[in-house]
Formats: sequence, structure tokens, C-alpha cells
Amino acid sequence: NDQVKYTGTAADDTAVVYPTYGSMMQTNLALTWQNCEETLLDGGGGTNVVSLYDSSGDDNYGVSETLSRMYGTGYDNQATGFFYSHGYSENGGNDSAVLWGSSNDNTLETTPTYARMTSSSINANAHNFR
Repeated sequence: NDQVKYTGTAADDTAVVYPTYGSMMQTNLALTWQNCEETLLDGGGGTNVVSLYDSSGDDNYGVSETLSRMYGTGYDNQATGFFYSHGYSENGGNDSAVLWGSSNDNTLETTPTYARMTSSSINANAHNFR
């Protein structure tokens, strides 16, 4: 399997990751990749944002205080060091999402289209999961 490993900067970084491709943007730099079955990103500091997208199959999205992960058949995308995490179920399949609270006081907000778990150390969002 092909793998991408990247550590961001102390500045605010943004990553957008699909099952086998993605990009990570920071001031004056954009890294993109294609045809990689595994992505391992480290935010490296700052107030970072990661958006993880599903495949057309059955996918799993999980977020804890230390890890954001979306995986399914043929891919596994993981991100650490990202304060904001967004998981998107947009391409069908029977997708699932789990948002774990932090060691701080947590707030869970739900609507028919998203769930959000927030605290002083995490902002985890699951969009369009059933």
C-alpha cells in the first residue's frame, strides 16, 4: 500500500482528505497526493482543521481528543493534532461515526444532519451520518 506521512507547522494548517487522495495547505505551501491507501497527518501545532470524506462503500469515522480517522475498504486516513475535525458521509454505503469526548467538560449537539462534540480541546463534527 502507498502511504503519505506529513507533519504540519506551528501555524494553522488545513487538510482535506478523500479515500485515496487529498491535500494539506499551510501558509505558502500546498501538499497534494493521489493513489495513496493510507494517510497519516500530524497537525504540528496551531489551530488546525481536517476534513475527512467517505467512499461509496461502508466507512467508519471516529474522533477522540488525539485522533481523527476515516477508514473503509482499501483506505485508512488518520490525523493527529487537529483541533477541528469534520467527517463527511456523502457517497453512500452504511457509514458510522463515533465521537469520543475529551477529559474536559464536553458538549454534544445533534441535528438531523450532523453531530458535534466540543470542549476546550476538541471540536469534532460528523456530517450526514445516519
